[in-house]
This record gives sequence, structure tokens and C-alpha cells, in this order.
Amino acid sequence: MRATREFAIAADHPALSGHFPGDPLVPGSLILDLIIAGEPLLRGQPLHIESVKFLSPLRPAQRVAVEYRESAPDRLSFACRADGTLICKGRISPANPS
Repeated sequence: MRATREFAIAADHPALSGHFPGDPLVPGSLILDLIIAGEPLLRGQPLHIESVKFLSPLRPAQRVAVEYRESAPDRLSFACRADGTLICKGRISPANPS
């Protein structure tokens, strides 16, 4: 099973203040928060980030496409791309698997 969603972080988002002046980057914690919040396949349960690897920076206002793919029962792999560049990838699962 696969699902996709998109998001962009506004240039005036409070998390960008001071991260970094003159050369703003979206913090990885904010990217992960949006990945988990928008996850459509394990919805309704607390999630655990099993692994994540950041490969490229994300700039404010860049459109991000997140692809979720079931990699095992109750496990999802995700990959985030901005302008065709892979910015991060990883795996999530329920925090309290049944």
C-alpha cells in the first residue's frame, strides 16, 4: 500500500526564527513532525520513528512530497523529496505495536 502527501513550510514559520539567520533551513524536527502528523496509513495511534536519515537541506517555502509505503505489517517507510531531490527517508511504526 502506498500514499502520498505534500506540504511546504512558510518562510515566516516560528520554527525558522534563528535557524539560521540569512540562510534559513527547516529544522529536521519540524519535518518529522509533519511526516508523522500527515501519515495516512497508521492513523489514530501514537507512532515511533525507527530510523531517519537527512540527506539534503529543506528551505522555507519549498514544496515537499512525502511518499509512504508499507514495508512490513504495521511498518511504513517514507521518503521526502523537494524539487526532485531526496531530502530524507526513514521508517515509522506504532509506538505500542499490537
